[in-house]
Amino acid sequence: MAILISQAKLNPPELRQDHIPRPALVSKLNASHHKKMTTLIASAGYGKSSLLAEWVRTFPKDIHSVWYNLEANTQDPVVFFSYLIAGLRSRWPTFGAGLEAILNRPAPLNPEQVIISLFNELEVDIQDQTLVIILDDYYLLNDPTQIDPIINLLLSHLPKTV
Repeated sequence: MAILISQAKLNPPELRQDHIPRPALVSKLNASHHKKMTTLIASAGYGKSSLLAEWVRTFPKDIHSVWYNLEANTQDPVVFFSYLIAGLRSRWPTFGAGLEAILNRPAPLNPEQVIISLFNELEVDIQDQTLVIILDDYYLLNDPTQIDPIINLLLSHLPKTV
């Protein structure tokens, strides 16, 4: 089953003209990008997405980012992986052909198999480049019961450059 990808979900928001730079917070995020996971927590409207958008704009050329703006109804693992692959493909155009074959099988999805394949392809495509994956608005998920285990598997299998 082919998933229709909305490119808008794969781009950070544009910074408004009245955006107030937050260099101290960007510095803290810079210090954290070597960790497996960093969680940014604040109430709605406090500028989490804007801060992350500001942060990715400061990355040097050797640090790549993939942005995925989740929505409340994001709960299907195939959709989640399809967006992640599309985001990675925007940086590495040949990425994910083998993964799409796994996702399009009629058999039930095995998330661990997809993650291992994903990281095998990442290690070939990105090699020693650094990748930061941003899952924006994760807290909005209505039912994260199928996505949370995927995140746990992702974190437990991360290559050193992700």
